[in-house]
Amino acid sequence: MKLHQLLSLGVLILSTSVSVAQNCEGYLSFQKGTKMQYIMTDRKGKQSGMLEYAINDVVKSDGGITADINSRFADEKGKELSSGHFTITCNGDGLIMDMRSLLSDQALAGFKDMTATVQGGNMEIPFGAAVGSTLPDAMMHMELSSSGSVMSVIDMKITNRKVLAKEDVTTPAGTFSCIKIGYDNEMKMTTMGIGIPVNTHSETWFSKKVGTVRSDTYSKDMKPAGNMVLSSITQ
Repeated sequence: MKLHQLLSLGVLILSTSVSVAQNCEGYLSFQKGTKMQYIMTDRKGKQSGMLEYAINDVVKSDGGITADINSRFADEKGKELSSGHFTITCNGDGLIMDMRSLLSDQALAGFKDMTATVQGGNMEIPFGAAVGSTLPDAMMHMELSSSGSVMSVIDMKITNRKVLAKEDVTTPAGTFSCIKIGYDNEMKMTTMGIGIPVNTHSETWFSKKVGTVRSDTYSKDMKPAGNMVLSSITQ
């Protein structure tokens, strides 16, 4: 399993006419049927897979706008390896992300028939984040069970989140004005009492218009481990 495929910062999508709160428009809004595709590469720059997000439904409430998102992970030839599901909410003050979106579908493929119990699991992205500002940490504890017995535990911590810069980023999907956010990832997967820790650092370019545009992942000693780049947007 490739290191950078464990943490794929999956955020979405385009503009919409809904107006639950003005702050939700233009930063990260939602339109049913929109699809975004990302190309994933390994530490040597070779394509290692594709990740696709599709907005299945959009629900408006007094608390904001929630998008129901389906994800699909495929190998470099387009063969589907796994699929998943998560939500993301805009509450007017910022975004609330389901941290399960940060786990690659490939990482969870072996647990697809198990029941997941999650504690924590939300990560906030506040509106109007300025360069140099520090963003809240986030954590998640997930227990995967079968027939009432816990088979595996995943603990994830995202710390030292900071807005590093504001800059334009060009990808095959276009050019986007972004904020660049750096953060540390600490994940431990424990199965049958044996824990496997994974520590990485990521730098992600986030656009108010489309969400994640690019995400670069580095090993603990800051050697390139892979990246993910927005390749297309369709409606």
